[in-house]
Amino acid sequence: MDNAKTEIWYDDLNPGDRYTSQTGILMTEAAIVAFAREFDPQPGHDDPVAAQRTFFRGLAASGWHTAAVTMRLRADVGFPIGNGIVGAGVEIAWPTPTRPGDELKLELVVKEKRLSSTKPDRGIVIVEYDTRNQRGEHRQHTRTTLVVFRDPSLTAVAT
Repeated sequence: MDNAKTEIWYDDLNPGDRYTSQTGILMTEAAIVAFAREFDPQPGHDDPVAAQRTFFRGLAASGWHTAAVTMRLRADVGFPIGNGIVGAGVEIAWPTPTRPGDELKLELVVKEKRLSSTKPDRGIVIVEYDTRNQRGEHRQHTRTTLVVFRDPSLTAVAT
């Protein structure tokens, strides 16, 4: 898909469209600890020494930190939805922990779309995001339902 378009509307999207981040975000130990201390204070996330004794067997980013980075990557990937992204639901899975030194990148794929049966100016689009590190290890899978508006210039109703 052309990542240079300034606005994308419902009618521009098709199942199978892919958007991929060109740059990544490096997850440092300091950033992982700082996020965890503020938002998810648990020994596996906010204390490198204590993390060795946890389920993770080493420091791991909070899933919510990985999710926040995923959203930043989504904003940078070239998916500029007209009128902004309106989320209607989300499913998130963290198949493996994000570690210090991971450089996260994103691939976004449009899976499905359907027009609203009651509001002709919009539709529902199902999008999946895969967040992976530099070795291709899968750190997060996201499936989200979006409300995406149609191009107002195509749907304007004369009054």
